[in-house]
Amino acid sequence: MTFSEEIEDEIKEFVSRTENIYYFPDSNYGVEYLNNNFSVLGTKLDLSKENNYISYDFKKNDFLDMIKFFELKKIKEKILLSKEIHYIGDGITSSELIFSGKEFFRVLEFLFENVPEHHYFFDENEKWCLLIATEGWIAYGEKTCKNNI
Repeated sequence: MTFSEEIEDEIKEFVSRTENIYYFPDSNYGVEYLNNNFSVLGTKLDLSKENNYISYDFKKNDFLDMIKFFELKKIKEKILLSKEIHYIGDGITSSELIFSGKEFFRVLEFLFENVPEHHYFFDENEKWCLLIATEGWIAYGEKTCKNNI
């Protein structure tokens, strides 16, 4: 079994123990959506060009330090009110998760602690995107014009 397969199995196991978190294996939807709707610089999204852009640095692989970012009330509220959040990773995993904002912090903690890759979360309706890199940085941005996507 490859490392990627082991990680996918951990994700499936996590999802099987929860309600209202949906797992889609081998999904390209999230990648296509992000590439078509947000700027890309090299191999990563460049959210610095987006509206309400915020970046944040934290101690590498430190969940408690990372979670301080969500003390920014407007972002936390926006995420918690989301009806449908999509999650994709950047290469180790090929699946996509979909869940509501109420599940966000539970999903985030699991992924941060068990899936060593960049984590992309987005809401198609509210047009925001959140990138969390376990190496120690976060980027958040919103599309300026919701009607043009």
